[in-house]
Amino acid sequence: MPCTRRRKHSKIANQTMGVSPEVIFNVNDHSLAVIGQEYLSRHENYIRPNRTALRSYKERAKIVKEEHEIMVNLTKLRLPEKSGIDAGSNIVKQFSERLLACLMLHYMTPLPFIEHVHAQRDLQTMKLIRRKLKKSQLLLRETNKGGNLYVAHINEFEEKAVEYRMKTGAYEELSSSLIEEILSKATRLLNDLHVKTNQFSFQ
Repeated sequence: MPCTRRRKHSKIANQTMGVSPEVIFNVNDHSLAVIGQEYLSRHENYIRPNRTALRSYKERAKIVKEEHEIMVNLTKLRLPEKSGIDAGSNIVKQFSERLLACLMLHYMTPLPFIEHVHAQRDLQTMKLIRRKLKKSQLLLRETNKGGNLYVAHINEFEEKAVEYRMKTGAYEELSSSLIEEILSKATRLLNDLHVKTNQFSFQ
């Protein structure tokens, strides 16, 4: 007779609960909370389908080509020094072919209908949240402790950044390089000086 096993459910197991990230909204606009809280506070078992499947065939083919080239080039670069295998060997060619097949399967296989609908809905929700954040000048950040999500006005984040720099003496990251800007100005001045010198010499 085949052996059958019975599953025993302990009281402790029945008392366990799933933990999802908490979303903290430090804003007065409640519409964002209504729109985004359910989406941002997904249970940990929720896995978002690959939204690249919603892109056109041409876009997905481009992604496959780019990722394939990156992976193969890195493999050819590091394989000889790690294993002594020549980059032009048949093994590398077979790897390239199988990798391409895996990428094609991953990106080109159509989603099941239900997952496709879920992916479309999630994509629209994400776009709506982004538009709402941009319009209201809000930022969404993950907290350092607990992995929770925090939504607040951009001014609040800037004030906290200034306060942090004052307390720690940290430097402020510049959006552009001062050295490059100085070199560019110096080059223009030297070029102007060279042109003026030539003009005076001709006179």
